[in-house]
Amino acid sequence: MSLLAQGGVSIELGSYDEARILLDESLALARQAGDAFRSAHALNSLGDLARCQENYPQALMVYEESAALLNEIGAQRDLASVLQNLGSTCLQLGDVERAHCYFRESMTAHQAQQNVPGKLECLVGFAATAVMAGLPGPGTRLFAATAAISGQSSSPTWKATRLEFERYYELARTNLMDSEFKAEQAAGGAMSLEQVVDYALNLPFKLGTALKIGETPGGLTRREREVAMLIGQGRTNGEIATELVLSKRTVETHVSKILSKLGMTSRAQIMRWAIDHGLIQIKT
Repeated sequence: MSLLAQGGVSIELGSYDEARILLDESLALARQAGDAFRSAHALNSLGDLARCQENYPQALMVYEESAALLNEIGAQRDLASVLQNLGSTCLQLGDVERAHCYFRESMTAHQAQQNVPGKLECLVGFAATAVMAGLPGPGTRLFAATAAISGQSSSPTWKATRLEFERYYELARTNLMDSEFKAEQAAGGAMSLEQVVDYALNLPFKLGTALKIGETPGGLTRREREVAMLIGQGRTNGEIATELVLSKRTVETHVSKILSKLGMTSRAQIMRWAIDHGLIQIKT
């Protein structure tokens, strides 16, 4: 266990070669002693190390071995945490559906144990899954709710998850306009733990629309989506410049890029696109 703890510290310090030596030795001693529980924890830490090094196939393999050992000895509380790690790894491998299943299984276990810290960690996984499933709004809401309830930054505790979290959070921001992002943050900040868990478990995931890191709907940046929204409201370039505190020339550049990215030739087409993608609500 001492070697295991030292290995964890080395991961946090970024000393990955040293972490590998310490964790391999810890695992060897645990196996020699026939200690399935400590073997599982050493494997879990080796999974964390593999994720920090972005070796996700290796991480998946050792996490699965860890989960099998913990399930065999009935260590359900520890198993719930490894299931979260499996979910995070599957997200990085692009298997959003499998990740969602792991997070649901983990949350069910945390609920049965009334493990509040575990629920909060799991909610971060649900938030990342929502973002990758093409739901940046709900993902942002979940991130904000988790941060508000824990009283801390929504950034996870463990380095492996923390490194990945930053990508998901930025992806959510990229796919929302500032007003949308702030609205989702406010909504999440007002939720109770029970409400946010129910919200996460009942999200209508549409896994066929999963995003990739760096991808945005229509290929537009957040600023370009704001310009498209204002065009959809019938604003002129001058009015848009005033609204967004930009120069008229900058707005013209944004409009030109929007037309090019969407393969369009007129502002009327942008207006139609803005309506079809929910940026504008038609009044009836």
